[in-house]
Amino acid sequence: MRVHTLVRGQNKGNVYEWSTSSTTSTTKPHAFLANKSTMKSWHCRLGHPSSQVLTKLVSTQSLPMSAPRIFSSHCDSFLSNKSHKLPFGASSISCTRPLEIIYTDVWGPAPIISYDHYRYYVIFVDYFTKYTWLYPLKHKSDVTSIFERFKTIVENYFATTIQTVYSDGGGEYQSLSHVLSHFGIQYLKSPPHTPQVVGIAERKHRHVVETGLALLHHVLMPLYFWTFAFQTTTYLINRLPTPILGHQSPFEKLFKKRPNYTKLRVFGCLCDPWLRLYAYHKLDPRSCPCVFIGYSLEHNVYHCFDLVSHKLFVSRHVAFVESEFPFHTLVLKTDRVQLFITILAHCFSLKDLGHLAYFLGVEAIHTSSGLFLSQYKYIRDLLEKHNMLGANAVSTPISSTMSLKLHDEAPPANPTKYRQVIGSMQYLSLTRPDISFAHSPLILHALADADWAGNSDDRTSTLAYVVFLGYNLISWSSKKQKTVARSSTEAECRVVATTATEINWVQNLLYEFQAQSPSTPTIYYDNVGATYVCVNPVFHSCMKHIAIDFHFVRDQVSKKLLHVSHIHTSDQLADSLTKPLPHLQFLNHRSKIGIQDGGSILRGHERKTH
Repeated sequence: MRVHTLVRGQNKGNVYEWSTSSTTSTTKPHAFLANKSTMKSWHCRLGHPSSQVLTKLVSTQSLPMSAPRIFSSHCDSFLSNKSHKLPFGASSISCTRPLEIIYTDVWGPAPIISYDHYRYYVIFVDYFTKYTWLYPLKHKSDVTSIFERFKTIVENYFATTIQTVYSDGGGEYQSLSHVLSHFGIQYLKSPPHTPQVVGIAERKHRHVVETGLALLHHVLMPLYFWTFAFQTTTYLINRLPTPILGHQSPFEKLFKKRPNYTKLRVFGCLCDPWLRLYAYHKLDPRSCPCVFIGYSLEHNVYHCFDLVSHKLFVSRHVAFVESEFPFHTLVLKTDRVQLFITILAHCFSLKDLGHLAYFLGVEAIHTSSGLFLSQYKYIRDLLEKHNMLGANAVSTPISSTMSLKLHDEAPPANPTKYRQVIGSMQYLSLTRPDISFAHSPLILHALADADWAGNSDDRTSTLAYVVFLGYNLISWSSKKQKTVARSSTEAECRVVATTATEINWVQNLLYEFQAQSPSTPTIYYDNVGATYVCVNPVFHSCMKHIAIDFHFVRDQVSKKLLHVSHIHTSDQLADSLTKPLPHLQFLNHRSKIGIQDGGSILRGHERKTH
């Protein structure tokens, strides 16, 4: 065995020292190791870098390495903790006609339930034309029924069949797969947790949601109108040119014609649709201010939402004011209220009690359509106080076949207890004007009526009126006349004068609130003679005994401060406050003056409070 001298050094204190100049090697000196390092060792030392990084580092830094410098890229630790998705290449899918391939996906649940009670929506995107159909859903399970409806419509219209449906394979599409198999439609789905495969539908969701939220934000519309905004957005996206189609719009690609852009209007603007077909009678207004909330895909019409009645109208004949936005006005009014509260807070000690829930015996229940007022607790306490909780319910407050008399064969009631009951029921009429007779831009109009000589004891008349602001009942009265009227016309003229006084008071109140009625108030009643007296400038001598009432109303009419119009007896809503009515007629009048059956609302309210 041959022995070679590698390095010579001087021993100093049992430590050998040598100078680097004593060696001819061009490499830098390293600590001598018993075992030489491998590529795998350096891979572990450096924290499991990729093979490209490790190879570059070894070559540039001249790390000591045993030959050969070969490293296998397989590393369990690396793959277990540094695994990533592989990149997606360009799609190889192609088609030659509409409906050949349909992409579909469900969006939701929305954090806010829509005004029309939806939480999801499903889209169908035609791969060839990029045209999109959007349908709101209340439940994910509705996808199958919606697809069958969609399939029938598009296949009949375009005279072709759907060949392939592509989805992400969600649970809501399990039942749909059986339907597709029945119709001979190929069903493809993306691998689990790989939504990029159906990226067309995913990107369409983003486009629809972002644009829809922009529409809502522009007009300050509440988020629960998102279904209307998203449907309008889809309508507009289908009509916008896209570079994917050579700057054609999906509508033009699918229907082979240009869209009608002159039909488009600003979402959320003020509009006045023609509503003659929705009127209760011939004297109702033919239009009212609404909010434009979208287009119809089935007809060439617009969707208009009435903020007062919370009704959705569909009309082709609509006048638009695209510079005014009703929700801006609502927000401005809210800001004014908050400013008023802030000013009061500087002068008085105020505490925000939140939403109104209970005040002076009246429960205020907030619903999606407004504020529901109820005196359920007050009624129950009243029945319990007078030992009537077990009493049977009746269909009307008073029998229409029985006439009440001052002196009859019934034993006299306890005067004190009777007055307590009547007084309590008078307060109850705050939310139940339908029992008033039993216990004794906004359009202003009223209905007045008199039951002439209806009291069989002294032949006095009962006078009543109901005053509406828009569709809302704001004032009502039912009162026994103190004197006897010698004719029905006299009784009617006096109730018209009383109603005109009430209207004047309401107008003055609205003026103080800076919310004047846009049109002249109207009083409707069903006595033809009284109508002629109010509008006829000739005063007859036989009417001198009601001269004051006559001149008061006639002066209002001549100055065009008031209209007096005849109405058919069947439409006279004030009848329920002057006389007993049959059951069906009573229910009809009760619903028209705005009294609802709150059973379902109260049951839900009781569950929440308990």
